[in-house]
Amino acid sequence: MEREGSVREAEDRLGRLFAQALAGDAAAYRIFLGELGAHLRGFLRRRLERLPDRQRLPIVHMKLEGLSAAQTARRTGMSESAVKVGVHRGLKALAVLIREER
Repeated sequence: MEREGSVREAEDRLGRLFAQALAGDAAAYRIFLGELGAHLRGFLRRRLERLPDRQRLPIVHMKLEGLSAAQTARRTGMSESAVKVGVHRGLKALAVLIREER
């Protein structure tokens, strides 16, 4: 429950900053963009934590860090095809997690 309250507070703050930015407040716009990025990174991190390593690690290395399948395979000890399967299945699982929260 505590996390829900803090998320709600963050979203309220983002809404206020966005309204100020729309009104032409350049400083509020810069703050809004920074806080929005942090909010989205936290949102994604919390969902990624719910995935098994065989899906989470390939997504983090390939999609977030920009490594190739070969580099990710070397880093994780997985085969390249297991890395690719992990990304595919992990992204599908993330989509389900996000849809279920609506």
